[in-house]
Amino acid sequence: LAAARRALVLQDPVLAEELLELAGPPSYESWLTLGTARTARGMVDDADLALAAAAETAENDEERARALSRRGINLTTGAGRFEEAAILLAAGLETVDDPRWRSFVAADLAYVRLWLGQRDGAMTAWAGDSVPDVVRANECLAGAVISAMAGELTDAERLVAEGLPLAPSITADVPMARELLTLSRFLTLAFGGDHESAVRVLDIELERVLGGPDGASGTWLAARAVQRLIDGDL
Repeated sequence: LAAARRALVLQDPVLAEELLELAGPPSYESWLTLGTARTARGMVDDADLALAAAAETAENDEERARALSRRGINLTTGAGRFEEAAILLAAGLETVDDPRWRSFVAADLAYVRLWLGQRDGAMTAWAGDSVPDVVRANECLAGAVISAMAGELTDAERLVAEGLPLAPSITADVPMARELLTLSRFLTLAFGGDHESAVRVLDIELERVLGGPDGASGTWLAARAVQRLIDGDL
């Protein structure tokens, strides 16, 4: 199971599924990891079935929140089914009592609603102090994207700076957490007109990932294309 999670961080979901076959009887964690692997492979409906199984076997608010979050991300990232994801997350939020884990789900709901043209407000300090790192990491992750897309670049950079040290805490749920936070930093620099710093981020990340898994290199090649579009280099 640990090896399967590691394979997901390395963006090799096929290997993750192969390893999960060796992980013993199905459990909450194995269903969650299987769903995450299938999301990464674009198998949206199969992923949702696995993540729904994880939700059904959840024994506490943390497990319910993590399964809900994964289901929402699968529907949006995998299929662009934003309205369906918003309904799912809003209904699921009512099943989570712990305010810390409600905030974890609320961050994903705010992200989904952004794509429906709705704004849930600032996310710079949602859960308050003394929350698990993984909760605040999810707030920072969603909040950085929301703030960057809203043009609130100072808030976006603040959330990226806070979220990056917390990224290891959320890789079991969001294997590309570091990638997404750094991408938010690039967008903040690009949208803010800081060409030199934006290009520096691209150079560093492309050197790091080229020759590695296709998913990581694809992300940064796409970001390079965005930068050249902003520069007018069609």
